[in-house]
Amino acid sequence: MRPLLRLLGGAALAAASAAFAALPLAVDGQPLPSFAPMLAQVTPAVVNITVVERSPDANPLQRDPLFRPFFNRRERQEISAGSGVIVDAARGLVITNHHVVKDAQEIVVLLKDRRVVKAQFVGSDPGTDVALLRIPAENHCLTCSNEEPALH
Repeated sequence: MRPLLRLLGGAALAAASAAFAALPLAVDGQPLPSFAPMLAQVTPAVVNITVVERSPDANPLQRDPLFRPFFNRRERQEISAGSGVIVDAARGLVITNHHVVKDAQEIVVLLKDRRVVKAQFVGSDPGTDVALLRIPAENHCLTCSNEEPALH
């Protein structure tokens, strides 16, 4: 079974490579548009979000008052990650998912230029899984503009 999967996987990869290699660079003498200029403008708004949260007690006996004294209760912390988008650089507003930040004790945002800033939870809507964060608004070197970037 494994050799068959390898063979099928290799054939699919070869077919995909051939399909990409067959794409023309120009049609009727006109170069095909590139998304690269648009992506260069908008990717600084995409951020990485790291969340530190308190993890619940793993053993149900730790929650029982009768058995609690027999356990060495240390607060455990978990680190999770997600992504977000700066939607208003002037006010430092970042939109992300509610499930990423719902139990957060600390929220840290990594910007495209590798700067790390602490974020403040503003609010969220669990029903739509959307959350809003605020980061310090100064010195955001975003090149996003209100104009729609043209494809080149």
